[in-house]
Amino acid sequence: KFSEDMLIDRKTAIQSLIDSEEEYRQNLHSLINLYKPKFSKSILNEKTEQTLFGNISPLIIISEQCSNTLSDELEKGADKAQVWKCFPVTSESIRFYKDYMSNYTNMLFHYNNFILSDKKIKKFVKKIEAEDPDNRFTILSTTPFTRVPILIEQLQAVCKVTPEWHPDSENLPDIISDFANISDKLIEKSIEADKLERIIEIETSIIDCPSLFSSNRNFLKSFSLDDKSSIYVMNDI
Repeated sequence: KFSEDMLIDRKTAIQSLIDSEEEYRQNLHSLINLYKPKFSKSILNEKTEQTLFGNISPLIIISEQCSNTLSDELEKGADKAQVWKCFPVTSESIRFYKDYMSNYTNMLFHYNNFILSDKKIKKFVKKIEAEDPDNRFTILSTTPFTRVPILIEQLQAVCKVTPEWHPDSENLPDIISDFANISDKLIEKSIEADKLERIIEIETSIIDCPSLFSSNRNFLKSFSLDDKSSIYVMNDI
């Protein structure tokens, strides 16, 4: 039987998981809703559109399924809720994350080329970024990389307020282990994404700048010469 304090803590942990999943999914929706309608008018082929947005929808679908199941389980009560049921096929979720991760650099490459080659798109993107910097394409697109480490922490929090006899105590550790197997790679990808984002910022800030984008290039530091001039140092430039 649950103690009153454990029941309250367990309900809080599950609700936190629900809220976090919904926030994550909203960021994915924003990536599509803010950018795809405008981009699609200028994209010349389906392959480019697929590269930019094709791997996002599967992540949205599995996130929505997870949220719905979590909410249904919590309605039964914090004591009866079985969180592990929200992740029926962990391997499928991991596959979608891996697909997104493997495509990410190519996705960002197409995005960068797109805004550099189309002045209307560049103006449109700057408007979105000015209204809310958190809606930058490069920030929203890294959401899947940070989601899994957070998810692991939240599932561990649920385990801490779950007695040994509960089904979650038996099943959640395996799910956590499955996600942990890709967590480090996602964190590495997030670090790489931050570096590429900085290079894109530099490239778009310079008029008629040649392409600087490269997955092997790292921004090191910058020096301001005056109000209008700066020097940027890369690992290979």
